[in-house]
Amino acid sequence: LIASNSDAAIQVHGGWKDTQDWGTLEIRGDIHYLSASHAYRYIPLVAGGWGTNNWLRGALQKGIARNVKVDVYGPLKEFPYHKSTNPDYIFRIAGDIEGVKLDFLPSMKTDQDGQWLAGTWPWIDQIQGKVIFEGMGMQVFATSGRTQTGTVLQNVKAVIPSYSTPGVPLLISG
Repeated sequence: LIASNSDAAIQVHGGWKDTQDWGTLEIRGDIHYLSASHAYRYIPLVAGGWGTNNWLRGALQKGIARNVKVDVYGPLKEFPYHKSTNPDYIFRIAGDIEGVKLDFLPSMKTDQDGQWLAGTWPWIDQIQGKVIFEGMGMQVFATSGRTQTGTVLQNVKAVIPSYSTPGVPLLISG
């Protein structure tokens, strides 16, 4: 499948095989670019539910992902494969991020011009680096960024080890 619009350009291949239960899915390929502020439109609800989708909609306010590799393989019954004993089963999406604005605790409210109102945490803007979604967690390796108050950030690592952990901990170092 090759598809593109103003939000994204992708080239993926794969399929679904009837292996009883929900079947087995294989998707491999590339996302050449994806608008961060529209990423929520392209994340399947099965990957995190409405809560994750709504968070992505409010939290990722600008920027772009490029050179993203998609690698998904395994029985859908075991998705996202973090508990699987089969090392061939994988859910991994990884790529570069440029100019991303992240509001970790978004207000989910916009002003009269449609611009997001700041949440309860200071947002981070101009994030450059890499992002990895794997299994039930995610990692961001930011080579640079800037906080709402102007503090320059360099070589920061942010990790959510598991979306299913109560309170969804965010571990930050750097």
